[in-house]
Amino acid sequence: MNINLTILCEVINFSILIWCCKKFIWPPIKKNILDREKTINNALTAANIAKKELYKAKKESKYILCIAKKE
Repeated sequence: MNINLTILCEVINFSILIWCCKKFIWPPIKKNILDREKTINNALTAANIAKKELYKAKKESKYILCIAKKE
């Protein structure tokens, strides 16, 4: 068998593999990655909000304790 024909067949097979991966495998993987990214961003936003609320609650509790000590 001719080496050039072998290389050509391998290139064609590899091209078909790349096309199949691009067509059928990559879209679900990409969708899962984007969904996970949204979930992480939502969790980070919620964590930042909770952190701010915790800071406010600590500040308010210190204020209430100071008032209670004065009374």
